[in-house]
Amino acid sequence: MGHRHEESWRRSGGAQQAPEAYASKPRRSTRRWSLASPRRLTPSSGNRHREAQLAVSVVLGLTMVNIKSKKDDPNLFFFGNMVDIDCHLQDLKLVLKKTEEIDFDESEDRDQPLDASGLILDIFPDTVRKSFIVTLMILFEDEMRGFCELLREIEDIPLRWNQLRGSAIERFILYVQNLSSLDYCIEEKTLEQLNGLIEIRNCIVHSNSVVDHFGKKKTIEKFAADIDGIDIENGVLRFSFDACMTCADLVERFFESTYYAALTRYPDKNGRTMRRKWPPEEKK
Repeated sequence: MGHRHEESWRRSGGAQQAPEAYASKPRRSTRRWSLASPRRLTPSSGNRHREAQLAVSVVLGLTMVNIKSKKDDPNLFFFGNMVDIDCHLQDLKLVLKKTEEIDFDESEDRDQPLDASGLILDIFPDTVRKSFIVTLMILFEDEMRGFCELLREIEDIPLRWNQLRGSAIERFILYVQNLSSLDYCIEEKTLEQLNGLIEIRNCIVHSNSVVDHFGKKKTIEKFAADIDGIDIENGVLRFSFDACMTCADLVERFFESTYYAALTRYPDKNGRTMRRKWPPEEKK
């Protein structure tokens, strides 16, 4: 375990710190999992995610003294990162849900209630939902990078993933399938949808959501046809709340299958792999 994480654990004692310090903090750029971080240990994160991280934090504290490198217990690090990405995705969904519940008509900052047809109510949901998609894809690429870096340290892979050619997801698949020992494959449909989501993000960022004349217009149109709630109105992308949740679920399933492959390859020291079935049963 790195010195930075050990120091963080010793200073905090695993205890919860004030969440206000993390209120405006985006995804940690050096995120390789700091489980002493209180960012996820808030009641709003949900008991399941709180308990999961607390459990891993306890394991971390008890085993840290015996771990000199990630090779000593790859399962612990892959499992910790899996908990981290899961919690972060749930937090991201929660923020969007709470934002959607804001009622501008009851704003105390205005003497008169807002007209429902006013400018703010026209642009507010759309802007926030597109920001959600962009943030989701930042998380997506950062997690792929972190997964490959962890693999590189554990398996002594000479190349870094950013030394390969291609898009982020092409480099990720090439790295995991060809350079690591993981038994990993991705379904063609999933890959097609992820590529569509990537181009959706690119269109938002580089073309202000205008699909016309965008280089990957057909890819975007195919993805929009597959996902309920993504519409192209007068050549401009529009998202419903449910469509945003569907996109987040797509990313979540992708990383679940990825970490399943890693935890299967590197069981814990008692020989256990994953207790969950994969693929998981569809939610009713």
